[in-house]
Amino acid sequence: MAKEMSTEKDGFPGKPTSVWMDTTSETDYPALNGKVKTDAVIVGGGIAGILTAYSLLEAGIKVVLLESGRVAEDVTAYTTAKVTSAHGAMYHYLTEKFGEDKAKLYADANQAGLLKIVSIILNRKIDCELRKQSAYIYTEKAKNRGALKKEAEAARRLGLPARYTEDTPLAFIKGVVEYQNQAQFHPRKFLLDLANDISKEALLFENSRAIKVQEDGKNVTVFTGQGEVEAKSLIIATHFPFYDKERFYTKLYPHRSYVLGLKLKTEVPDGMYFSIDGMRNSIRNQGLYGKKILLVGGGTERAGVDADTLKYYERIRTYADERFDVEEIEYHWFTQDNRTPDRLPYIGKMSGAKNIYVAAGFGGWGMTTSAAASTVLTDLILGKVNTAASLFDPARKVGNRLGPIEASISENVKTFTHLLERYTKRYPFELPAGFEPGEGKIVSMRGRKVAIYKDKEGKIYSLSPVCKHMGCNVGWNVTEKTWDCPCHGSRYNYDGKVIHGPANEDLDKIDI
Repeated sequence: MAKEMSTEKDGFPGKPTSVWMDTTSETDYPALNGKVKTDAVIVGGGIAGILTAYSLLEAGIKVVLLESGRVAEDVTAYTTAKVTSAHGAMYHYLTEKFGEDKAKLYADANQAGLLKIVSIILNRKIDCELRKQSAYIYTEKAKNRGALKKEAEAARRLGLPARYTEDTPLAFIKGVVEYQNQAQFHPRKFLLDLANDISKEALLFENSRAIKVQEDGKNVTVFTGQGEVEAKSLIIATHFPFYDKERFYTKLYPHRSYVLGLKLKTEVPDGMYFSIDGMRNSIRNQGLYGKKILLVGGGTERAGVDADTLKYYERIRTYADERFDVEEIEYHWFTQDNRTPDRLPYIGKMSGAKNIYVAAGFGGWGMTTSAAASTVLTDLILGKVNTAASLFDPARKVGNRLGPIEASISENVKTFTHLLERYTKRYPFELPAGFEPGEGKIVSMRGRKVAIYKDKEGKIYSLSPVCKHMGCNVGWNVTEKTWDCPCHGSRYNYDGKVIHGPANEDLDKIDI
């Protein structure tokens, strides 16, 4: 994502990119040009798409993979890269809401996903800094110890390697659920190696944004600006599905978290940490040119709502400064994830479609869940029974479970409110006085709303603020110099170029 954005400084210390992007080279696969036929076409070149391509090829299925930008450069490149079945306070919740049998399906699928990633790395001897680590779900509040004890007991009953303890390397922690034998790695080194191998057996196309899907009852055709792919099966792994028979716009909610890469004056601790205390703080170490840095993150903000994103980095800096002896900020970046009402991902066949499959809604746990998705989708395409498929079915109903219903209503009210603002929100007339280089604003000009950005040379970019996905007005992201949609998380560069779906068209340009 960073390569698509303005190069102007955002006013925060450290490189404005992830350590994964900064320590790997950009790929250069060709764009699709013309028509191709295959068994399966995968749209999306992140970890879910690449692992699914790998699994299908292993099963003898011919594959074409389409990526709108460069592989492993969007959401996957901005993860904290914890390969773990420890997904926050998840297992007590699942047991209470769905029953122990379904909770075990989730636990087994993600533990199998962990083992799948580790096995691929070891068997193929991929140099991606794989390290065995314990994963800790933690609290800094004594009152939350009881919740963690329940979580540990639920996870243990499901067969996970979990235990409750108050003995951790971090003194500010009051209690944890420790999951042993988990892992961390460098996600881009893993995926770039895997993509290179995949490209020897399959067709991998970059800069090939899927813009249209056509079904004929037997096959499915995906159209890009340059060509088309006809296949027996389509797998959509685009974070937020760009083709939406399932009405995902009503049941996927984009949220953001922010990460700092920190150089410490003291020893960098081992372990991977995730907090249940509200801000969803995350902590883990990472090697960097013979030293270690600490990755500290957190945040639960709805994507695209707040223009002043610098304050969220400041919040993480304050959190880190209060707990660690920070010498310098080396990196800062954000990631965007989609959550679901019931906290389970959508993996499987779209209802009403004969041969279209989807993987979405990982809720911040896309490493093991993507690996689980690659297995479920491969089994479904091969016609094999997969016991987890019903749990992840995209067409499942929220049912009478109060918590998921409340979450669905709350998030959809927010979306409707932002959609309504397109017609009701008032903006300043004409360019405001003192409109400075680097600023972006929406203004009213000659009876229409215009999204305007002025670059450091004083050049003005003027666009329609109406998102191409469902028509919400975008908002300006001060830090990233992008136009972001608060409804479903689409993002556009300062000049209107779409850089993150579900939108698949650029913003309209307006002459002023």
